[in-house]
Amino acid sequence: MSPRFTRRPPATVASVLAEDREVEREVSVIVDALRDHGSMTRRELRQAVDSSPWDPGRFGDALWLAQRRGLVRRIGGRLAAGEDE
Repeated sequence: MSPRFTRRPPATVASVLAEDREVEREVSVIVDALRDHGSMTRRELRQAVDSSPWDPGRFGDALWLAQRRGLVRRIGGRLAAGEDE
């Protein structure tokens, strides 16, 4: 029987990320890039923030958290900074 790989449930991700100070910086980098350059595809955003030195999965986790907080929104196949309050 082969091992099953499962994603962490959002509640687990949220609790882990909330304790992670580095993710706050990564979320800020993502939001700043979208504010400075406008909407982008996920690939363009990954390149704009130069996430290659980030640990595996960090870009996706930070992007998920930014979307969850309303700081980033999806418009079709593109990502944009959320509306300022």
